[in-house]
Amino acid sequence: MLIGDNGILAKVSEAKKEQIIAEMQEQLALKIQELQIEKEGKATLEDVQNSWIEDELKNYGALVIDIENEKIVKMNKEGVVGRFKIELNLNIIEIGYNGDTEFYYKKGNESEGKVNVTIYIQDEANGINQIEIDNNIVKSGNGTKELITISDYEVQIGTESIIKITLANGEMIEKKILIEHTYKIEIQLGEGLDIDNKIQEISHNKLYKATIIEDDTHIIDGITVTMGGEEISKGIDSFSGNIEIDQVIGDIKIVATSKEFIELITFDRAETIDIENTGFADDPNLIKQVLFDKNISNGIYGVLINRFGAGKIDLTVYKEVTIYAYGDGYGDVGGNAGNNAVFQKWNGTDYEPYASVPTYFNLNRYKLIELPKGKYRILNPENWGYVRFDEWELERIK
Repeated sequence: MLIGDNGILAKVSEAKKEQIIAEMQEQLALKIQELQIEKEGKATLEDVQNSWIEDELKNYGALVIDIENEKIVKMNKEGVVGRFKIELNLNIIEIGYNGDTEFYYKKGNESEGKVNVTIYIQDEANGINQIEIDNNIVKSGNGTKELITISDYEVQIGTESIIKITLANGEMIEKKILIEHTYKIEIQLGEGLDIDNKIQEISHNKLYKATIIEDDTHIIDGITVTMGGEEISKGIDSFSGNIEIDQVIGDIKIVATSKEFIELITFDRAETIDIENTGFADDPNLIKQVLFDKNISNGIYGVLINRFGAGKIDLTVYKEVTIYAYGDGYGDVGGNAGNNAVFQKWNGTDYEPYASVPTYFNLNRYKLIELPKGKYRILNPENWGYVRFDEWELERIK
């Protein structure tokens, strides 16, 4: 009776299919997890090598196809085909089959303006009769619904190839292959530095973005980027570590140097913060001395920021820090101490609003502000009154 009940058989068959697909996704996820452990949680999509997946999951006939910012993985077991997408953040999504003709290609070796590609075509719903590339018949499918692989087909770089797929139902589908020239990316990093984009080649006119990352004991000392042998400066920020090239038109070489981070309040080496400019007549070094002399009452003024803007402080924060402050009282016809201090942050072009924080003048220690790495300016925004600092203490956040 069970054999004759097609509805029950279909349900059993569908349940088995779902079980196999879940098994495939679990095995793929386990391999990505192993990679994350190996890379100490810092694995990227570029670390997911196609040959590695295909070898590790060969029992499932794994096939990996690169698509921009993701990878498609096809797996097969007992006639069940699983399709999965590995996203840029290494999330794995089961994408299923939508009934369309599937078309992928993988780029191979490049030589003398030409490149070998491997083409994968499949239509499980309709089957494939014939495949033409640039008006040449390269494959007769005879209505097959199985995956068709065309290996080592040579295409001209920068020239579009037209693929015409004739389905078993007579419908013709047209696909295109256009491979642009690619450029190499060479990266040299100083001690304690890493980079979040480890791709080794990039296509012509593509956008390239990366950020140099510091460890806890080093800071970036400088970044030099050349493209096609010429040094470029636009989009390169040695302070933040950000690199952005709008259109790649040559081989790229990135050299980032580092220096050891030494935390000294004396400001004579790679400091937690540095005061570079002030609106005072005093030298910035004198302001540093007042703020870090371990004297919480510096005479009548301390470091006084007044309402006329003559008391701005420009500072650079090299490592994320909390600033604690002490302030004494002060008052005259211009007002009293205790106004809010306005912090502005440099955006690469100008200072923009960041935070407005209260200040106090009772000589008690208080938390002024937490500042991430960056360049800042401190102002007194009020129309009347002052901001006064007699002492600062710094506490590294990380």
